Amino acid sequence: MWVVFAVLSSLCDAFCGLGKQSLKLSPKAFILYRGYIPAILALPFLFIIPMPKYWQFYALCILQGSVIAYHDFIHFKAIKKYGAEVVSSIMPLSTGLLFVLWLVIVPETMSEYWADKKLFIMISLSLLGIIFSVYKYNQHKACCRALKYMWSVLLASLMINIVNKITTKYGAVNVFATGIAYSFMTSLVVAIINTFTIKGSYKKLKRAYKQCNWKIVILFVLLLFSVITKNMAMSFAANPAYVAAIIYLSILWTIIGNYIIINFKLGNKYPQTKWRYVALLVISSAALILLTN
Repeated sequence: MWVVFAVLSSLCDAFCGLGKQSLKLSPKAFILYRGYIPAILALPFLFIIPMPKYWQFYALCILQGSVIAYHDFIHFKAIKKYGAEVVSSIMPLSTGLLFVLWLVIVPETMSEYWADKKLFIMISLSLLGIIFSVYKYNQHKACCRALKYMWSVLLASLMINIVNKITTKYGAVNVFATGIAYSFMTSLVVAIINTFTIKGSYKKLKRAYKQCNWKIVILFVLLLFSVITKNMAMSFAANPAYVAAIIYLSILWTIIGNYIIINFKLGNKYPQTKWRYVALLVISSAALILLTN
């Protein structure tokens, strides 16, 4: 079941990225809107869904929103300093760290893997295949130089996935309600923090709305669905690293989307793609899905 939601999340993630690329929304305007619009979109559902009863859920959501706001800030700062290609090639390292750390946090899962060493090795190889393929697909010469700076981004990403998985334990009676409540709470916290930390917040929001108007809403509907489906996938997955790894399929959907857009609009040949690494990504993802279901 987790696979369906993880793949849906990767699709939403890819379309959101394509939309952001098309609208040419500035990073600061994007991180401001990523708090406000998903919170507004999720708000009406709060009156019809069963809300989580545990205080731990709300405490974790406040923590999560704070970490997301911090992650966005340093993530875009890293992109500005080293470029998007460098940052995107380093980020998959957090998936490997996440897999190992979750085994430490929940040691009983380690005993399950240890009972079937062959399965453990095959799952580990599948995850390594995904991490390696994403790294090589986006590889840039400046990666080694950027790695020292990127540790804070990796650790924030690691924490986001761990906290996301733990919040599902204290969620509502069904995973959809948990996803909605989680999306609303974290988005609200992100919106509040970014409003007070980004200079000229109101002017940036107003300028971005005039530039893109209703198209922004569509973009953030996709973002909201991406967060909800990822949260639902986390509820069912034994290890959050599985979900984080499968979401990297967004690279494949982005390639397909760009291919369609470029050929439809421009009639040009699609830029050269590193297909061997895309193939490795697909094969490793398929292996991970088969091995964990």
